[in-house]
Amino acid sequence: MLKLVVWVGVMVGVALAITKPNGCTYSSGVFTCDYRYVLPLDANAFTPEPQRLVIEEVSGTFSSTDFVNFNNVNKSAFDINFPAELTIYCTTGGGGLLNLDSTSFTGMGFYNEIRIINCEFTAIAASAFANFGSVNHFSFEGGNMDGIDSDALLGLNVIKDLSLPSPKGSFALIDVDLVPGGLPAGFLSNMTQAHELTLTNSRLYTIDLDTFSAAATVKKFNLDNNPFTYLPDNLFSAAKGLGAVSMAGISWECTCNNLWFLKHFSDNDILFNSPATCTLPSSHFGATAYKYYSDICDSGPKCAEGTIPSVDVGVTCLTVLQIIIYVLAVFAFGFGITALIIACQTRSKLKAMSGGGGGKKAGGGGGGGGPKRGGNNRVSQRPPAGTRPPVKKNAFN
Repeated sequence: MLKLVVWVGVMVGVALAITKPNGCTYSSGVFTCDYRYVLPLDANAFTPEPQRLVIEEVSGTFSSTDFVNFNNVNKSAFDINFPAELTIYCTTGGGGLLNLDSTSFTGMGFYNEIRIINCEFTAIAASAFANFGSVNHFSFEGGNMDGIDSDALLGLNVIKDLSLPSPKGSFALIDVDLVPGGLPAGFLSNMTQAHELTLTNSRLYTIDLDTFSAAATVKKFNLDNNPFTYLPDNLFSAAKGLGAVSMAGISWECTCNNLWFLKHFSDNDILFNSPATCTLPSSHFGATAYKYYSDICDSGPKCAEGTIPSVDVGVTCLTVLQIIIYVLAVFAFGFGITALIIACQTRSKLKAMSGGGGGKKAGGGGGGGGPKRGGNNRVSQRPPAGTRPPVKKNAFN
């Protein structure tokens, strides 16, 4: 009986200890506040401390005058079984605008996991999230972004916090409509300690070569379900410790140059843990990228697009123009040889017809007594010098 009384007393004490601002509710350690009714939201009005805070129905501005006294939160009173979490939900059904500047989230640096869900950004100013400092996880989920300053994430550091129950070190854009079709140059330049980057279903038509240039510690990339059809060569070269990449749902334009990442992953023991299917060329529509690469790119000499392996030397890559020139040269050489043979044969026939071989000597001896042929192929009847021709007798002598 005594134990029951003590337990009831404790429960009553705990219940009495919970205080919250108007417009907020409390359940299982989570405060949920309606943006439309709580501003300015005073951190001193929460008991226990607002370790896990959800702000919903947001459409407006986050500024230092709207969220006050968060720098007074007693972090030593936090439940060590949970991270300090801030979740922002914009207006249900869409249309909730979130306006940020460098004063947004003042005093909220103790939150180490932040999620911004279904918000529309006409612009995100430079250093909009700098007051968070280092975080274990940061994500945008749903909504859209019309304009983004390249320094929007300046001052925000994503790290794998080993002091938390679930160390992550993750940054994510999930189901976000990136209206420009890509991220501004340098947007992820401060992700120097992140372990996981996720950019999925976020209307990435292009990814610049330097997008992940600072991602030296990233172990996993997830680029699923985006409309890009190829990636720039060496996109992942900065991630020296990369272990896994997922790129499911990509309509690949398969060429040997575009599929460079297959060899890169193989050479560097990186797990490519998603299927890759060709959309182009039409001859390989629906084929796996691996099949295209093995059939077209990985058999025989490796040549750049638009060139052909040389048959004779094996590793020399020839352009189509070079092939045509070489073929014409072979034909010209063969024609020259044929012409030379015909000329020689004609010359021999003409020489034979002109008597260039000489006649036989009469008498069989080598003496000069036999008749000789003259220049007109007639036997000369001229007598030797000093003699007269014989007198022919007629019938009367």
